Amino acid sequence: MFDAESGKPIAGAKVETYYLYVLDPFAPKTASAVTNDHGEAEMKVAVHFPREIDASADGFIAFRSPPGPPAPDKVFNLWLYRLPQPTVEIVVPNGYRGRLDIVWERSNSLIQEEPGKRRFVFHASANGIAQVKASPLLLDDQLFVFAGTSGRYENGAPIPQADYRVGPNDIALRWIDVRWVDNGDHRTIYVVGTKSDEDQYRLASGHLD
Repeated sequence: MFDAESGKPIAGAKVETYYLYVLDPFAPKTASAVTNDHGEAEMKVAVHFPREIDASADGFIAFRSPPGPPAPDKVFNLWLYRLPQPTVEIVVPNGYRGRLDIVWERSNSLIQEEPGKRRFVFHASANGIAQVKASPLLLDDQLFVFAGTSGRYENGAPIPQADYRVGPNDIALRWIDVRWVDNGDHRTIYVVGTKSDEDQYRLASGHLD
């Protein structure tokens, strides 16, 4: 296990393997191990069962692999990022209201812009499309909505992500959907506007709860 930005091994990290057939009485049990000074950990895993892998270490963002089919690999590397959690701010043109697409494109680099950076700003086009070249720091396969996303207008006026603190008449990023692309990229679809704007978009597009 390694620090994603420095490449240095992480000692004392905990690695756990969970199996997805929880209702199968013969499914293997959770396995765990702790990394040594070289960032290495060894444990027995059942290669014929789908599994998830969790990894955590003091001072680092916890990692969980997406659920998947059996993986026969005998050796694999895990990369953790140091805390704090990253945030993403989307800047939209002044006065913009309507659909906002954040297109998350996978980057081949483990580093997002520069080592240690945790606050990222991306600009949306006039038609509401923001392109994000995303390292694993931002493109978490477990999240349909990146929790650290907020917005603002070019003049600095904030656009929060809608939650219990946001009123129905407040302008906010209101989540609609996530759409996956064949290569693993995805786009998160929001409406910038009030609850009424969100309802009208859902009605017009067929995204009804």
